[in-house]
Amino acid sequence: MIEDMIKSKIENLFLLFISLSVIYSFNTFYINGSQSGQIISLGVIFASFLMLWILKPIILISKKIVNFFIIYLFIALIIIIKSQFSSYSIFMLGIAFPVCIWLTYFLLQQKLFRRFIVVFNNLVVVIALISILFWFLGSILNLIQPTSSTYSNWSHQYALSYYNLYFQPQNADYNIFGLYVGARNSAIFLESPIATFIFGTSIISNDLISGKKSIRIILLLAIITTADTTAFIFVLLYFLSMVFFHINRENKVLLGLCFLFLIVAVIILINMLLRFKATDGDSMSVRYLHIKEEVKAFILSPLYGNGYNSFTEGSSNSITALGADGGILLWGIYYFPLLLILRKINKNNILLIIIFILMFSITVVQYTFLMFIIISFAWIALLSNSNSPIEVD
Repeated sequence: MIEDMIKSKIENLFLLFISLSVIYSFNTFYINGSQSGQIISLGVIFASFLMLWILKPIILISKKIVNFFIIYLFIALIIIIKSQFSSYSIFMLGIAFPVCIWLTYFLLQQKLFRRFIVVFNNLVVVIALISILFWFLGSILNLIQPTSSTYSNWSHQYALSYYNLYFQPQNADYNIFGLYVGARNSAIFLESPIATFIFGTSIISNDLISGKKSIRIILLLAIITTADTTAFIFVLLYFLSMVFFHINRENKVLLGLCFLFLIVAVIILINMLLRFKATDGDSMSVRYLHIKEEVKAFILSPLYGNGYNSFTEGSSNSITALGADGGILLWGIYYFPLLLILRKINKNNILLIIIFILMFSITVVQYTFLMFIIISFAWIALLSNSNSPIEVD
């Protein structure tokens, strides 16, 4: 009994190391676009994975997973060749993604994936609480003064730093009940949409496994303080999904009207997002031009794209950037499992997954370890032999 408790605590410690590394590498000011930071993060993830494997080894591996991995390696090799064997494509597609695939498979097989999500979400909640505190007392009320400034390789501008626990890379200009808001809450991330994405992902995963109201409230508040169009879209769709979920299923007319309203709202919000993102500062023509270039690049090389990460820098979304970078092959690795998994998800959770897909599509986060793990989970869930709705263990 005592040995099991000690073993469980050791497992949680390594899950904590993995979670910290995933967040650290997720476009934070700590890594600031540095590939060496990503290498260190992946090294910690791999070492923690190895220690967990020693504690709870698995020998039998599904043939479907092995076949999928072989197909993935073949696709990755094609894209790496198209990328002229760039160090980044080799590292991310040839090393990082495979590590995340086997890590995810291991966590699912050993019933550790749910615990990993809990640890990850708890860390995100801590980051959210700290960011709300510094955003309100520092950026808004100026009761806490910044301690330094840090250059952002993302925006190519300096951002204020508060004890290296909170950064202020983006300003805002609006009033809430007479309170002037002059900054967006980006937490430790390079821009507010990145913060919105990770906060939103934690809300969705929390709802899928436990539905803790305290986590939901904290993260929703953090998302609202990011003051980003992506945040507005997420909050609106999230509340619509909650209303949709609580409607009596027997009231088919009201259910149908709500579903129709949801579809219309998604279309309008996508249009608003593209318009507002494009009109942020003087980047209107640049953003639209970049999207057009991505579409043209995809048309010129629709099967395997133009090279890994060749169009992602400066992009405003994942959906066209993936097509331009890796064509149908890379686009399919991401979107094929995300769309097909809707058929295996509990009907009560479908809207949450749709919101995640939309949020992923309008944010540039495709080349992160977090997304590699999420995509790996979607593929493994699709390849499972069970016909029952997916449950996270």
